[in-house]
Amino acid sequence: MVGTGLGDESPSEYLQWPMFVTAVAPNAKALNRAFLLIQGFEKSEHLSDSKWTVFSSRNLPSTTLPPTSSPFSPRSRNDFAGLSQEGINAFMNQHWTQLDEMSFTFELWMILDQTGLDTDTCVICKHPYNGDDEPATWGYSDEFEALRVPLDQACAVYASLYTGREFEDYRGVGKWPDGSYQFARNAAKMKDSEALEREEKVWESWRNQGFVD
Repeated sequence: MVGTGLGDESPSEYLQWPMFVTAVAPNAKALNRAFLLIQGFEKSEHLSDSKWTVFSSRNLPSTTLPPTSSPFSPRSRNDFAGLSQEGINAFMNQHWTQLDEMSFTFELWMILDQTGLDTDTCVICKHPYNGDDEPATWGYSDEFEALRVPLDQACAVYASLYTGREFEDYRGVGKWPDGSYQFARNAAKMKDSEALEREEKVWESWRNQGFVD
């Protein structure tokens, strides 16, 4: 993608991105389709190189979690099904220290809900940072901002937000019914030709195996 910073030596190179599926009993092929759309494919067509890690259990392990690279199954465990954005925020607030130690972005995360599956969008949430003139109040807020983003823009937007862009750079006019901001269409980025070639290889493989239509 253009201008994501993913090819640079940036902190996001070494951190995984937490992802939560809150859709209840989603169609597995629809979920797999969404999962492929959020990938960047900047460096590899192998999903083992993905930045996204889907959290399925509220109980975090003592070691880090690998990137999610396998297709979803209707039988997959998911403790976060049906949880609200506020519920996911509470989980992130409760576990931010451990998430940081596990090399995850603890102030930034993504939610794939039923609305997202229906509209090809996901919600990127962020704890705003308070860096005012009072050092005693510096730090990340327990509150959060939410931005609903087209699935094929998720990787570029997430990376940019982590490396310094602000939510205001991507906000459109108005909000969704869940309170998340609209995405500014003029902020969309295009994937380069090599990334598109890698992406098509994975789509073809998953279609042949029956994981997506």
